[in-house]
Amino acid sequence: MSLARLHQAGALLVASLLLVLTTAPGADAACNATCKRDVARCMATQCEGIPRAACRRHCKPAAIRTLAYALSECRVDAAGTKVWRQALRIRRGDREPITVVEFGPSESTQDRCMGLSSLGGQGYGNTSMFFFPLQRLGVSPDAATIVFEVNDEFLLFGPPTLSPDQKGFFLVRSDGRGLRRLGPASRDPSFNLGGSLSPPIVFSPNGRRIAFTDRGPGPGGEEAVQIVVLDLATGERTQVTRLPTGTPPPVIVGLVFPFLTCCPTFVDNETVLFQTYVDPDGSNPEHNFAAFTVRIDGGGLKPVPMPVVLPGSQVVPTFGVTGLRTNLVRLSVPGTAEGPPWPPGTSLRVPISEVFFRDGKTLLQLTNFRLPDTFIGFVDTRRMRAFFLASADPLGTNPTHNCQMFSIDTSGSGLRQVTHFEPPQPFDFSSFTPGCFWYGCFLANGQTARLGCGIGGNDIYRAIFQDPVTEAVVLDSSCDPLRTNSVGEQIFAMRPDGHGLRELTDAAGLTTNPDGSTRVELPGPYAYSGIRP
Repeated sequence: MSLARLHQAGALLVASLLLVLTTAPGADAACNATCKRDVARCMATQCEGIPRAACRRHCKPAAIRTLAYALSECRVDAAGTKVWRQALRIRRGDREPITVVEFGPSESTQDRCMGLSSLGGQGYGNTSMFFFPLQRLGVSPDAATIVFEVNDEFLLFGPPTLSPDQKGFFLVRSDGRGLRRLGPASRDPSFNLGGSLSPPIVFSPNGRRIAFTDRGPGPGGEEAVQIVVLDLATGERTQVTRLPTGTPPPVIVGLVFPFLTCCPTFVDNETVLFQTYVDPDGSNPEHNFAAFTVRIDGGGLKPVPMPVVLPGSQVVPTFGVTGLRTNLVRLSVPGTAEGPPWPPGTSLRVPISEVFFRDGKTLLQLTNFRLPDTFIGFVDTRRMRAFFLASADPLGTNPTHNCQMFSIDTSGSGLRQVTHFEPPQPFDFSSFTPGCFWYGCFLANGQTARLGCGIGGNDIYRAIFQDPVTEAVVLDSSCDPLRTNSVGEQIFAMRPDGHGLRELTDAAGLTTNPDGSTRVELPGPYAYSGIRP
């Protein structure tokens, strides 16, 4: 499909959907049909032992602003013919999502469906980035603008099929209007074969610019991964670093496969922070995990002091270790992990990981679970509570050791379990192949045989947001807390106390028909209109 036809089809669909939304009865009411559906789902599943009036208050839906997500689908008929499609969808508040652009439907000459179908049983939609054109996504802080990347140069199955004008970075308003191309796509893949995915695109606080990784000349003219800033108003694209080449460590503590250079974010409107293993200025000769800041004009490159770690510990590279004045840090600490045993026959041991709160030069340990799968989340908008993921059961409320979200005061007191997502059945380690280590928060978004379910899409670059305006927490999960999601990932929102849980997407997941035909439909990647603290 040509980009012109893509624009036209998207515009027609957007126009029709907007017409429906603006004329639908109750569309601007305090609780429209979508809101009432979410309240009903919550009251049916989240109110055991709670009186009805209190239940209704408990289930008041978390208020959201703008969510953008890819929706990928594969259909395989009884004869084995495969058809795939992918769409970019935008949901604003309680309105039904609109489709902005769509690729396909197209009969697959290369088996792109194979990857999505195999992941359907695990409910993991974010890895559509390996097989489908929609790559990086971002939503502006004011929730008004979406930027997305279309690129099929690095997909795993088959050669590129899109024309040059179909690829690149694009901008569209949150109401689906104003679609325009900003420039060419990145020449740096948004994923690596170790399974790590680029985090959502982050905007500058004023919404004027975005930053991402691309390839460009290093200090000696060699091509290397660089940080690029794109001005959305002028289209000016500035390479702000001159980083040398290098090689990331193949595997580091925490079982991750990191990018060489990754995860640019804005400290303020004029300054970008990024993470890398290279040594751009002589301050990182051992090529450790390091953070740097640089101005948007390319000047003023400075190393960011890393936390002073405890004896025998080290920083586990995690998206969110930004070096800002107040943040969360994940450290590996010595010792033998406690809690659920590794599956029988497993010789692999992963270091214990704990969450620390960094405030200026002070480093305060917030967790002491002595487990390997504790991951940082964010500090809330009031800078009072830290949110993180863990499979621990410190309060006696997580006996199946599923991956849950917890929160704790930044002083280290007042621990709470925010989610109570349960797997379809208790873990049965006897069913695992010896050598398998996946359990708890290492399950990512599911596991074969549905032994568990997860929160967040990837061990290092989990996309979990808090809305700075409404304070809603937005996350993806393959769990089924509302009993609507038997097989497949969905995106959820909830209030910071875990109440008001609602499902923001209604993807079909994996379905198998009596005639042998199958369908897989999963959301991801996604982005939300929040600034990660």
